Amino acid sequence: MDKAHFERMIREEADRTGDKIKSASVFLSLYSDAYKEDAMGCLQLGIAVTLDKPIFLLVPEGSSLPENLRAIAKGIEYFEASDEGSLHAATSRLLDKYERYKIKMTGH
Repeated sequence: MDKAHFERMIREEADRTGDKIKSASVFLSLYSDAYKEDAMGCLQLGIAVTLDKPIFLLVPEGSSLPENLRAIAKGIEYFEASDEGSLHAATSRLLDKYERYKIKMTGH
């Protein structure tokens, strides 16, 4: 794949992703250390931050969450990566945080 084709693909994906994030009320993501090397994850997170979307993160225990990201996230829940039940429980807690955030922001 040549450089021009690759850059066109990235722009098209950024447009599609941006439209989806723009229409969402929240940005909920599974965050891990892989984000540091995942261009698409970084792009999506950057778009969400730029669009001022509330950020909610599920994070595997032991992952290194940057302090600035921790500061802007409205909700963070950790889970044990090897335990599916832990992921389900963390997801439930995070959705509860989102519901409380939504009530706080809308008043109902």
